[in-house]
Amino acid sequence: MAGLAHPPGAVVVPKVQSAGDLAFVDRLLDGAEAAAGGGHRLGVQALIETAEGLAGIDEIPAGSERLEALILGYADLAASLGRSGAGAATLEYGAPPRSAGDRRAVPQNGSRRALPRRRRARPRPGV
Repeated sequence: MAGLAHPPGAVVVPKVQSAGDLAFVDRLLDGAEAAAGGGHRLGVQALIETAEGLAGIDEIPAGSERLEALILGYADLAASLGRSGAGAATLEYGAPPRSAGDRRAVPQNGSRRALPRRRRARPRPGV
């Protein structure tokens, strides 16, 4: 990266599960920056994508002073927590889907009202 006219300000580190993961990346970056002659210090953004990473979210920032951001990778995190894509969609409403093809959900209180469907935009005449 020493030869880049505009080096990046930070790198995103995927699947961070512990402070040790960030400490390892910090040591790698220290070595790479020293070999390149120092000067520019990269920041780190940790991507939390597993249940283990979520459990260690309070300790992860201690792994590196370079840390600029914690990012939740919601799709992989949902899979790690045993949620499917269809299951993740129901988190907003707090109810399981009735079937894979049915977007209506049964609310937790047991009532059978259907959730509102999204309206499609219709072109206006003369526009």
